[in-house]
Amino acid sequence: MGRAKTGFKYAIRIAVTLFILLIVFHQVDFSGFMALFKKIVWIYLPAVLLLATCNRFLMAWRLRVLLSDHSGIRGYFRLVRIVFLSGFIGMIVPGGVGIDAMRLYYLKQQHGFASGASAVLADRMIGVLSMTMVSVIGGLATWQYIDNHAVLWSILGFSLLIWIAIALLLWRPSFDLIHAITGRLVAVGGGDQTRIGKIVHKLMGKLSEVHTSLLEMMRRPAVLFRVYGIAMLMLAMRVAVVILLFRCFHEQLPVGLAAAFVPMVFLLILMPISFFGIGVNEGAYVFFFGQIGIAPEVALAASLLSHLVVQSVQIGGGVACLFFGPKISIDQSTQNKISTGQDENASLATTAGMCVKSSHD
Repeated sequence: MGRAKTGFKYAIRIAVTLFILLIVFHQVDFSGFMALFKKIVWIYLPAVLLLATCNRFLMAWRLRVLLSDHSGIRGYFRLVRIVFLSGFIGMIVPGGVGIDAMRLYYLKQQHGFASGASAVLADRMIGVLSMTMVSVIGGLATWQYIDNHAVLWSILGFSLLIWIAIALLLWRPSFDLIHAITGRLVAVGGGDQTRIGKIVHKLMGKLSEVHTSLLEMMRRPAVLFRVYGIAMLMLAMRVAVVILLFRCFHEQLPVGLAAAFVPMVFLLILMPISFFGIGVNEGAYVFFFGQIGIAPEVALAASLLSHLVVQSVQIGGGVACLFFGPKISIDQSTQNKISTGQDENASLATTAGMCVKSSHD
Protein backbone atom coordinates (compact mmCIF):
# COMPACT_ATOMS: atom_id res chain seq x y z
CA MET A 1 0.00 0.00 0.00
CA GLY A 2 2.82 2.38 0.96
CA ARG A 3 4.75 1.63 -2.24
CA ALA A 4 1.62 2.08 -4.34
CA LYS A 5 0.95 5.47 -2.72
CA THR A 6 4.56 6.56 -3.25
CA GLY A 7 4.42 5.38 -6.86
CA PHE A 8 1.22 7.34 -7.40
CA LYS A 9 2.82 10.53 -6.02
CA TYR A 10 5.82 10.04 -8.27
CA ALA A 11 3.54 9.52 -11.26
CA ILE A 12 1.66 12.75 -10.48
CA ARG A 13 4.91 14.71 -10.18
CA ILE A 14 6.26 13.28 -13.43
CA ALA A 15 2.98 14.10 -15.17
CA VAL A 16 3.01 17.70 -13.87
CA THR A 17 6.66 18.13 -14.88
CA LEU A 18 6.12 16.77 -18.40
CA PHE A 19 2.91 18.77 -18.89
CA ILE A 20 4.56 22.09 -17.97
CA LEU A 21 7.67 21.33 -20.02
CA LEU A 22 5.46 20.47 -23.01
CA ILE A 23 3.75 23.86 -22.77
CA VAL A 24 7.08 25.67 -22.39
CA PHE A 25 8.82 23.87 -25.24
CA HIS A 26 5.84 24.55 -27.50
CA GLN A 27 6.60 28.28 -27.18
CA VAL A 28 10.34 28.00 -27.74
CA ASP A 29 12.26 28.32 -31.00
CA PHE A 30 15.00 25.73 -30.43
CA SER A 31 17.41 27.11 -33.00
CA GLY A 32 17.28 30.49 -31.27
CA PHE A 33 17.48 28.79 -27.88
CA MET A 34 20.67 26.89 -28.78
CA ALA A 35 22.19 30.02 -30.31
CA LEU A 36 21.93 31.77 -26.93
CA PHE A 37 24.46 29.41 -25.37
CA LYS A 38 26.97 30.18 -28.11
CA LYS A 39 26.93 33.84 -27.08
CA ILE A 40 26.65 33.36 -23.32
CA VAL A 41 28.58 35.84 -21.14
CA TRP A 42 30.40 33.51 -18.72
CA ILE A 43 31.95 36.35 -16.71
CA TYR A 44 28.78 36.69 -14.58
CA LEU A 45 28.75 33.03 -13.45
CA PRO A 46 31.42 33.32 -10.71
CA ALA A 47 29.38 36.12 -9.10
CA VAL A 48 26.22 34.00 -9.38
CA LEU A 49 27.91 31.00 -7.74
CA LEU A 50 29.34 33.20 -4.98
CA LEU A 51 25.95 34.77 -4.20
CA ALA A 52 24.22 31.37 -4.21
CA THR A 53 26.84 29.97 -1.82
CA CYS A 54 26.68 32.98 0.51
CA ASN A 55 22.92 32.50 0.60
CA ARG A 56 23.44 29.10 2.25
CA PHE A 57 25.72 30.62 4.88
CA LEU A 58 23.09 33.28 5.62
CA MET A 59 20.50 30.54 5.93
CA ALA A 60 22.62 28.93 8.66
CA TRP A 61 22.99 32.31 10.38
CA ARG A 62 19.22 32.75 10.32
CA LEU A 63 18.76 29.38 12.02
CA ARG A 64 21.41 30.33 14.58
CA VAL A 65 19.50 33.49 15.51
CA LEU A 66 16.19 31.62 15.71
CA LEU A 67 17.66 28.93 17.96
CA SER A 68 19.50 31.53 20.10
CA ASP A 69 22.59 29.41 19.57
CA HIS A 70 25.56 30.92 21.44
CA SER A 71 27.98 28.04 20.92
CA GLY A 72 30.46 30.19 19.00
CA ILE A 73 32.02 29.76 15.59
CA ARG A 74 32.09 25.96 15.84
CA GLY A 75 28.35 25.90 16.52
CA TYR A 76 27.73 28.18 13.54
CA PHE A 77 29.68 25.96 11.17
CA ARG A 78 27.75 22.98 12.51
CA LEU A 79 24.58 24.76 11.32
CA VAL A 80 26.26 25.50 7.98
CA ARG A 81 26.93 21.81 7.69
CA ILE A 82 23.30 21.03 8.54
CA VAL A 83 22.06 23.41 5.83
CA PHE A 84 24.26 21.90 3.12
CA LEU A 85 23.78 18.27 4.17
CA SER A 86 20.00 18.56 4.53
CA GLY A 87 19.82 19.96 1.01
CA PHE A 88 22.21 17.35 -0.35
CA ILE A 89 20.67 14.30 1.36
CA GLY A 90 17.17 15.66 0.71
CA MET A 91 18.01 15.31 -2.99
CA ILE A 92 19.33 11.74 -2.91
CA VAL A 93 17.45 9.93 -0.12
CA PRO A 94 14.62 7.86 -1.67
CA GLY A 95 11.01 8.17 -0.62
CA GLY A 96 10.48 11.86 -1.39
CA VAL A 97 11.85 13.11 1.93
CA GLY A 98 11.85 16.90 2.01
CA ILE A 99 14.82 19.07 2.90
CA ASP A 100 12.95 20.28 5.99
CA ALA A 101 12.60 16.73 7.29
CA MET A 102 16.34 16.15 7.02
CA ARG A 103 17.10 19.54 8.56
CA LEU A 104 14.85 18.74 11.50
CA TYR A 105 16.50 15.36 11.98
CA TYR A 106 19.88 17.02 12.37
CA LEU A 107 18.64 19.95 14.48
CA LYS A 108 16.79 17.80 17.01
CA GLN A 109 20.04 16.04 17.89
CA GLN A 110 21.46 19.33 19.20
CA HIS A 111 18.38 21.31 20.25
CA GLY A 112 15.55 18.82 20.80
CA PHE A 113 12.56 18.04 18.62
CA ALA A 114 10.25 20.92 19.66
CA SER A 115 12.93 23.61 19.30
CA GLY A 116 14.22 22.15 16.04
CA ALA A 117 10.76 21.84 14.48
CA SER A 118 9.68 25.31 15.59
CA ALA A 119 12.93 26.77 14.19
CA VAL A 120 12.33 25.06 10.83
CA LEU A 121 8.72 26.29 10.77
CA ALA A 122 9.63 29.84 11.81
CA ASP A 123 12.44 29.89 9.25
CA ARG A 124 10.02 28.88 6.49
CA MET A 125 7.31 31.31 7.59
CA ILE A 126 9.65 34.29 7.77
CA GLY A 127 11.16 33.35 4.41
CA VAL A 128 7.71 33.13 2.82
CA LEU A 129 6.60 36.40 4.43
CA SER A 130 9.67 38.23 3.12
CA MET A 131 9.11 36.85 -0.39
CA THR A 132 5.44 37.82 -0.53
CA MET A 133 6.10 41.28 0.93
CA VAL A 134 8.84 42.05 -1.61
CA SER A 135 6.75 40.66 -4.46
CA VAL A 136 3.75 42.81 -3.54
CA ILE A 137 5.87 45.96 -3.11
CA GLY A 138 7.71 45.28 -6.37
CA GLY A 139 4.42 44.67 -8.19
CA LEU A 140 2.86 47.89 -6.90
CA ALA A 141 6.00 49.89 -7.75
CA THR A 142 6.06 48.60 -11.33
CA TRP A 143 2.30 48.47 -11.92
CA GLN A 144 2.42 50.84 -14.90
CA TYR A 145 5.07 48.78 -16.69
CA ILE A 146 3.03 45.57 -16.85
CA ASP A 147 0.11 45.38 -19.27
CA ASN A 148 -1.44 42.22 -17.81
CA HIS A 149 -2.69 43.48 -14.45
CA ALA A 150 -4.36 40.12 -13.80
CA VAL A 151 -0.91 38.74 -13.00
CA LEU A 152 -0.33 41.44 -10.40
CA TRP A 153 -3.79 40.89 -8.90
CA SER A 154 -2.97 37.18 -8.69
CA ILE A 155 0.25 37.98 -6.82
CA LEU A 156 -1.69 40.17 -4.39
CA GLY A 157 -4.37 37.52 -3.87
CA PHE A 158 -1.86 34.69 -3.45
CA SER A 159 0.16 36.74 -0.94
CA LEU A 160 -2.97 37.60 1.02
CA LEU A 161 -3.93 33.93 1.29
CA ILE A 162 -0.44 33.09 2.59
CA TRP A 163 -0.63 35.87 5.20
CA ILE A 164 -4.01 34.60 6.38
CA ALA A 165 -2.73 31.01 6.55
CA ILE A 166 0.29 32.04 8.65
CA ALA A 167 -1.89 34.16 10.93
CA LEU A 168 -4.21 31.18 11.51
CA LEU A 169 -1.23 28.92 12.16
CA LEU A 170 0.04 31.30 14.84
CA TRP A 171 -3.42 31.84 16.39
CA ARG A 172 -3.73 29.48 19.35
CA PRO A 173 -7.56 29.10 19.17
CA SER A 174 -7.28 27.77 15.61
CA PHE A 175 -4.86 25.05 16.78
CA ASP A 176 -7.11 24.24 19.74
CA LEU A 177 -10.05 23.91 17.34
CA ILE A 178 -8.10 21.44 15.18
CA HIS A 179 -7.14 19.54 18.32
CA ALA A 180 -10.80 19.35 19.42
CA ILE A 181 -12.02 18.22 15.98
CA THR A 182 -9.30 15.56 15.83
CA GLY A 183 -10.31 14.35 19.30
CA ARG A 184 -13.94 14.04 18.22
CA LEU A 185 -13.00 12.07 15.11
CA VAL A 186 -10.82 9.71 17.18
CA ALA A 187 -13.68 9.24 19.65
CA VAL A 188 -16.05 8.32 16.81
CA GLY A 189 -13.46 5.87 15.47
CA GLY A 190 -13.14 3.98 18.75
CA GLY A 191 -11.25 6.27 21.12
CA ASP A 192 -7.63 6.69 22.20
CA GLN A 193 -7.18 2.99 22.93
CA THR A 194 -7.28 1.97 19.27
CA ARG A 195 -4.05 1.87 17.28
CA ILE A 196 -5.09 4.87 15.17
CA GLY A 197 -6.21 6.70 18.30
CA LYS A 198 -2.85 6.21 20.01
CA ILE A 199 -0.97 7.41 16.94
CA VAL A 200 -3.15 10.50 16.57
CA HIS A 201 -2.92 11.25 20.29
CA LYS A 202 0.87 11.06 20.20
CA LEU A 203 1.03 13.11 16.98
CA MET A 204 -1.16 15.87 18.41
CA GLY A 205 0.93 15.91 21.57
CA LYS A 206 4.10 16.45 19.55
CA LEU A 207 2.45 19.11 17.39
CA SER A 208 1.22 20.88 20.52
CA GLU A 209 4.81 21.02 21.84
CA VAL A 210 6.03 22.41 18.52
CA HIS A 211 3.21 24.98 18.38
CA THR A 212 3.95 26.16 21.94
CA SER A 213 7.66 26.47 21.14
CA LEU A 214 6.81 28.34 17.92
CA LEU A 215 4.60 30.84 19.78
CA GLU A 216 7.35 31.42 22.34
CA MET A 217 9.78 32.07 19.49
CA MET A 218 7.37 34.56 17.93
CA ARG A 219 7.23 36.55 21.20
CA ARG A 220 10.86 37.68 20.80
CA PRO A 221 10.60 40.80 18.61
CA ALA A 222 14.33 41.53 18.65
CA VAL A 223 15.11 38.05 17.36
CA LEU A 224 12.35 38.21 14.74
CA PHE A 225 13.59 41.60 13.52
CA ARG A 226 17.10 40.21 13.01
CA VAL A 227 15.80 37.07 11.31
CA TYR A 228 13.56 39.10 9.01
CA GLY A 229 16.50 41.34 8.12
CA ILE A 230 18.58 38.29 7.19
CA ALA A 231 15.67 36.93 5.15
CA MET A 232 15.42 40.20 3.22
CA LEU A 233 19.16 40.16 2.55
CA MET A 234 18.91 36.57 1.28
CA LEU A 235 16.04 37.54 -0.99
CA ALA A 236 17.99 40.53 -2.34
CA MET A 237 20.80 38.13 -3.21
CA ARG A 238 18.36 35.79 -4.98
CA VAL A 239 17.01 38.70 -7.02
CA ALA A 240 20.59 39.66 -7.89
CA VAL A 241 21.31 36.07 -8.96
CA VAL A 242 18.37 36.07 -11.38
CA ILE A 243 19.32 39.48 -12.78
CA LEU A 244 22.86 38.22 -13.43
CA LEU A 245 21.53 35.01 -15.01
CA PHE A 246 19.65 37.10 -17.57
CA ARG A 247 22.75 39.25 -18.06
CA CYS A 248 24.53 36.06 -19.14
CA PHE A 249 22.18 36.05 -22.13
CA HIS A 250 22.46 39.81 -22.85
CA GLU A 251 19.06 40.60 -21.28
CA GLN A 252 18.63 43.58 -18.94
CA LEU A 253 16.10 42.73 -16.21
CA PRO A 254 14.90 45.83 -14.28
CA VAL A 255 15.37 45.52 -10.51
CA GLY A 256 11.77 46.47 -9.66
CA LEU A 257 10.28 43.90 -12.00
CA ALA A 258 12.73 41.28 -10.78
CA ALA A 259 11.65 42.03 -7.20
CA ALA A 260 8.01 41.48 -8.22
CA PHE A 261 8.50 38.16 -10.01
CA VAL A 262 11.54 36.40 -8.51
CA PRO A 263 9.87 35.73 -5.12
CA MET A 264 6.86 34.21 -6.89
CA VAL A 265 9.14 31.92 -8.87
CA PHE A 266 10.78 30.68 -5.66
CA LEU A 267 7.41 30.20 -3.93
CA LEU A 268 6.16 28.08 -6.82
CA ILE A 269 9.34 25.99 -6.76
CA LEU A 270 8.72 25.27 -3.06
CA MET A 271 5.43 23.59 -3.90
CA PRO A 272 5.94 19.78 -3.89
CA ILE A 273 4.46 19.14 -7.33
CA SER A 274 7.59 18.25 -9.29
CA PHE A 275 11.13 16.91 -8.85
CA PHE A 276 13.64 19.58 -7.76
CA GLY A 277 11.33 22.23 -9.27
CA ILE A 278 11.98 20.96 -12.80
CA GLY A 279 9.17 22.10 -15.06
CA VAL A 280 7.74 24.50 -12.48
CA ASN A 281 10.92 26.60 -12.59
CA GLU A 282 10.93 26.72 -16.40
CA GLY A 283 7.21 27.46 -16.59
CA ALA A 284 7.44 30.23 -13.98
CA TYR A 285 10.40 31.89 -15.73
CA VAL A 286 8.70 31.82 -19.13
CA PHE A 287 5.33 33.00 -17.77
CA PHE A 288 6.38 35.77 -15.38
CA PHE A 289 9.27 37.25 -17.33
CA GLY A 290 7.26 36.94 -20.52
CA GLN A 291 4.95 39.58 -19.03
CA ILE A 292 7.68 42.18 -19.54
CA GLY A 293 8.59 41.13 -23.07
CA ILE A 294 11.45 38.69 -22.43
CA ALA A 295 11.53 35.98 -25.12
CA PRO A 296 10.64 32.42 -24.04
CA GLU A 297 14.02 31.22 -25.32
CA VAL A 298 15.90 33.61 -23.02
CA ALA A 299 13.68 32.85 -20.02
CA LEU A 300 14.12 29.09 -20.55
CA ALA A 301 17.90 29.44 -20.91
CA ALA A 302 18.11 31.48 -17.68
CA SER A 303 15.95 28.90 -15.92
CA LEU A 304 18.16 25.98 -16.97
CA LEU A 305 21.26 27.90 -15.95
CA SER A 306 19.69 28.54 -12.54
CA HIS A 307 19.23 24.77 -12.13
CA LEU A 308 22.90 24.26 -12.91
CA VAL A 309 23.95 26.88 -10.34
CA VAL A 310 21.67 25.62 -7.56
CA GLN A 311 22.60 21.96 -8.02
CA SER A 312 26.31 22.81 -8.24
CA VAL A 313 26.19 24.68 -4.93
CA GLN A 314 23.99 22.04 -3.30
CA ILE A 315 26.05 19.05 -4.41
CA GLY A 316 29.43 20.75 -4.01
CA GLY A 317 28.61 22.02 -0.53
CA GLY A 318 27.05 18.72 0.51
CA VAL A 319 30.04 16.67 -0.62
CA ALA A 320 32.46 19.09 1.07
CA CYS A 321 30.50 18.88 4.33
CA LEU A 322 30.65 15.10 4.27
CA PHE A 323 34.43 15.28 4.68
CA PHE A 324 35.08 18.52 6.59
CA GLY A 325 33.75 20.28 9.67
CA PRO A 326 31.91 19.11 12.82
CA LYS A 327 30.52 15.63 12.31
CA ILE A 328 26.76 15.08 12.12
CA SER A 329 25.90 11.49 11.43
CA ILE A 330 22.76 9.67 10.40
CA ASP A 331 22.74 5.92 10.68
CA GLN A 332 21.47 3.72 7.86
CA SER A 333 18.53 2.25 9.80
CA THR A 334 17.20 5.71 10.67
CA GLN A 335 17.72 6.85 7.08
CA ASN A 336 15.64 3.88 5.90
CA LYS A 337 12.92 4.73 8.41
CA ILE A 338 12.84 8.33 7.24
CA SER A 339 12.73 7.36 3.57
CA THR A 340 9.75 5.04 4.17
CA GLY A 341 7.93 7.54 6.37
CA GLN A 342 8.36 5.43 9.54
CA ASP A 343 10.43 7.93 11.46
CA GLU A 344 7.99 9.90 13.59
CA ASN A 345 9.95 13.12 13.83
CA ALA A 346 10.76 13.22 10.13
CA SER A 347 7.12 12.60 9.27
CA LEU A 348 6.11 15.48 11.52
CA ALA A 349 8.71 17.69 9.89
CA THR A 350 7.43 16.83 6.43
CA THR A 351 3.86 17.57 7.54
CA ALA A 352 4.88 20.89 9.08
CA GLY A 353 6.92 21.85 6.03
CA MET A 354 4.02 21.06 3.71
CA CYS A 355 1.73 23.31 5.77
CA VAL A 356 4.05 26.28 5.45
CA LYS A 357 5.12 25.69 1.84
CA SER A 358 1.62 26.61 0.69
CA SER A 359 10.54 26.12 1.01
CA HIS A 360 15.37 25.01 -2.66
CA ASP A 361 15.81 27.12 -1.01
